[in-house]
Amino acid sequence: HRIRPNRRSNTFFRGQIYYTKNHEWIQLASACELPDPKINQSPQNLSEKVKIMARIGVSDYRALCAGDFYKVALDQLDLEFQDVFIKGREVCEIDTSTDLLESFRMPVTARITNINTDLLTQPLLANRDPENQGWLAEVEIMDYEQLSSLMSKGEYEDFLRRTPGCFTLSCEI
Repeated sequence: HRIRPNRRSNTFFRGQIYYTKNHEWIQLASACELPDPKINQSPQNLSEKVKIMARIGVSDYRALCAGDFYKVALDQLDLEFQDVFIKGREVCEIDTSTDLLESFRMPVTARITNINTDLLTQPLLANRDPENQGWLAEVEIMDYEQLSSLMSKGEYEDFLRRTPGCFTLSCEI
């Protein structure tokens, strides 16, 4: 397995963030000045013309519910082959203190370009700071238009409030 070291600062990935109903997130690189995919202003085949980089991970809410993370199985990924993960395909499993294996799935069709090697020895980073230092992987988005099917941060917070047993108004996200 060829694992690349973490080389970009967290400030590089401070663009728009999107969430799935399974509590996964994808955050665009702040250098990506792209149209909002929900407004449908994006030019055809944008992903083919521009390299769109992002980071992926689990949401704060999912990390809170899952219990402590004992292992994030990113070491099973082989970046050498540059595989494209189709939206919804399992990327890795996360072993948690709740005796469940959490499955992390790709939020959009993308190619993994880097993993957070810190998680190999410090899996609790993904649990304690999941939307910052606990990111799982860096990806190159292959289908930008798929972002339109995901939720913005505000939409995700509304989703949590509307989901029974998921969130109460007295809690903070």
